[in-house]
Amino acid sequence: MGGITILDNINSYLGHGTINSIIGPNGAGKTTLMNTLLGCVEFEGKITYLDEQENAIKPRMSYIPQKMEFDRGIPLTVYDFMSMTHCHHPLWIPHKKDNIPLIQSRLSIVGAERLMFRQFGKLSGGEIQRVLLALALMNDPEILLMDEPEAGIDVMGEQLFQELLKNIRDKSDMTLVFVSHDLSLVNSLADNVLCINKTIQCQGSSPEVMTSENLRMLFGGDSGIYKHEHH
Repeated sequence: MGGITILDNINSYLGHGTINSIIGPNGAGKTTLMNTLLGCVEFEGKITYLDEQENAIKPRMSYIPQKMEFDRGIPLTVYDFMSMTHCHHPLWIPHKKDNIPLIQSRLSIVGAERLMFRQFGKLSGGEIQRVLLALALMNDPEILLMDEPEAGIDVMGEQLFQELLKNIRDKSDMTLVFVSHDLSLVNSLADNVLCINKTIQCQGSSPEVMTSENLRMLFGGDSGIYKHEHH
């Protein structure tokens, strides 16, 4: 009552086992939409999750935030960090290494097994993103939500991250949804694109949506698709 409407008339369908991107200008409501999918905010309307037989389900979901603030000086290893999801007592109390096989397998999926006993705060941006992705895979999610997963990753790391997400999707049939400002990443990675600015401006397959006309409508100015030769 008397609140501010952040998103309005959002109607969309995300296919099972697809990679979906949400794009839009700053303040468009992208992160709010992610929080709504996670059930973290109240909303009017309905979100329905269906299995391949069109039965309503409550899927296992994981989330990778846009950024994570923490004290890089804390003597916390990657193993300790990932154990927090399965640990029932403070980490400074000695505990059995029962989670090693599970954590090792998830780190192996993202090519970061060697990081398991490294200090978490000394990792690079790309390494942290890999660890966060491994952590998100701990509960074998059916839906993985990511808010700007490319943040803090260099160009080479971004290419590896793209390949990694495609590999995870292909091998697990997981549905991926990510917010991004990197339109080149969206263009190369997403099967479907949802353009929002308080409401849906356009949506569809990546080739249909990622046009100069749509991007100018969404972002204004000289936004568009520019192709260049590179080696």
